[in-house]
Amino acid sequence: MNTPPGESAASARIGRPILALLLAAMLAISSAYGLLLLLPLYLKVLGGTEATFGALTAASALPAVVVLTGLLRFPDRVRPPVVLAGAAAVYALTAAALSQVGSIGITLGALVLVLGSTWAVIYTVGPMVVSEHVPDTARAAYIGYVTGTVQLGFGIGPVLGGSLHARGWTYPATFLFAAALAAVAAGLAYLSAVIRPRHSARSAAPADRRPVELRAALGRILRSPALRPLAMILLLACLFTTMNSFQTTFAQLRGLSFDVFYTGYTVSVIAVRLVMARFFRDTGTDRTVIVATAGVSVAVLGFLAVGSHVALYATFSVLLGGAYGLALPAIQARAVNFAPIGDRARMLPLAGLLFQIVILGFPMVAGAVIATFGYQTVFLVLFCLAAAVWLLSLQRSPRDSSGQLPVTEARPTASP
Repeated sequence: MNTPPGESAASARIGRPILALLLAAMLAISSAYGLLLLLPLYLKVLGGTEATFGALTAASALPAVVVLTGLLRFPDRVRPPVVLAGAAAVYALTAAALSQVGSIGITLGALVLVLGSTWAVIYTVGPMVVSEHVPDTARAAYIGYVTGTVQLGFGIGPVLGGSLHARGWTYPATFLFAAALAAVAAGLAYLSAVIRPRHSARSAAPADRRPVELRAALGRILRSPALRPLAMILLLACLFTTMNSFQTTFAQLRGLSFDVFYTGYTVSVIAVRLVMARFFRDTGTDRTVIVATAGVSVAVLGFLAVGSHVALYATFSVLLGGAYGLALPAIQARAVNFAPIGDRARMLPLAGLLFQIVILGFPMVAGAVIATFGYQTVFLVLFCLAAAVWLLSLQRSPRDSSGQLPVTEARPTASP
């Protein structure tokens, strides 16, 4: 992997072997997560509905918030690769236990709760591993490698699970395979921690280990221009989690293959974030955000017309991935740029915490809508959310006294 522009091989201190181990671990664990996206189909076999899955997922929001808040307040208490290895091991054990459950009840609910909250930790800690070892000027590029790999796993997992199920594997068997992948991820993450001693490429100044005052920081951010992009991020999170979580059951209902969505969406996101973005002088301009969010709205509206047409399903899946992949990083960067200067460094972890709350909690709402009114209604709801994001994007960016955009002190990371 090439060193990012402007960085010497010596300054990008994570090294190729460590980076390869980390990316392999993230690919394994995100593929395991993708395999478990078949859970709504299994719940239907057991007599449940989309509402059942949504309620089970939402239950994991509270423990996830507790754990992520602890990570945010004390980020240096345990090394990120060790946290990643431990969380992946817990995920593996829980997925293995899930493969032994044959009915909907307290046991299944508890396991889904652990899976949801553990995944929130994994998703948050992955970028922290590279952040521990690279300088500020290289951090965004390397975190982009991590999140791009996660998106790849999101696409591989459901496709692999669908293929295994078509070959005669039961859903519990696919969950057991997911557990094996998560166990591999745990081993790779721990190996990276063992062979790479603690070393930070950040400033040599002593780290500030005081707990982050979350309530005060949130208050300042909510009174700043950063409130608008933060609201846009959370609305897009509702869309992202609904489309990802219920795509298997939607495709099954329409006689389509959900492989089409996950493959098209994932390839499109990765192409936009890792390839096309390099040709943009600035992906955070007003025009880019307006066009990208309009694309998201059109894509969601298109799902109302998909019916059982594979070509339309593929077209709107690709459009959604490309538009979402371009829009969210730009909006996330704005959230940092528009936050109070003293809070810019903590804007991304705070936004990530809120993002995870929505990711875990909103499926309960979406599942209830699907179970009661059907997929057409839920797509209408998602279109309204996407349209709201587009309307918010029409507001011009705030300027400072010189007419320039505020300059961030913290580099934006790639988005989920």
